Amino acid sequence: MPDRPWFLARLGLAVMLAGCAAHAPLPAPPAPAAPVPPLPGLSVVLTWSAPVDLDLYVTDPTSETVYFANNPSRTGARLLRDARCKDVGAGPAPFVESADVPEPQPGRYRVGVDFIDSCATKVAEASFRLVIELAGARRETTGTIRLAQFNPIVVEFDVTRLNGDGPLVLSQEER
Repeated sequence: MPDRPWFLARLGLAVMLAGCAAHAPLPAPPAPAAPVPPLPGLSVVLTWSAPVDLDLYVTDPTSETVYFANNPSRTGARLLRDARCKDVGAGPAPFVESADVPEPQPGRYRVGVDFIDSCATKVAEASFRLVIELAGARRETTGTIRLAQFNPIVVEFDVTRLNGDGPLVLSQEER
């Protein structure tokens, strides 16, 4: 083989290896993950992006409401996360409040949102998203609310027993 400058020999080797790598078979995709069972109970999550204090209210079929001043409720509902002005001023969006009803009862539920404080900003209106989950079923709704506005019924839904005596499910209709 004639003498070539060292860098040309290495360049040729690199080109050969790159060509082989381009034709190598791709590894098989990973096996599908095992299904994750849904968490027990009813979950309600409120998210928003404006640096303001929104509050979540969840009213159960007994007409008891879980919120920052009634936590936990007598029926077992809990406000798991309550974002306040000090939280929204210090953290990145989205901001979150969440409630959990570990053992929901059949009946009508109502979810409300309150724009309680602008947190020293000039924000007068905020968009939000509500996510409701029960037994793997998920409902989402969006809306806007103005400063000092309390909307006690942003969404309402029924929790019913499947086939009358089966597991609890979210109703098909919502307001």
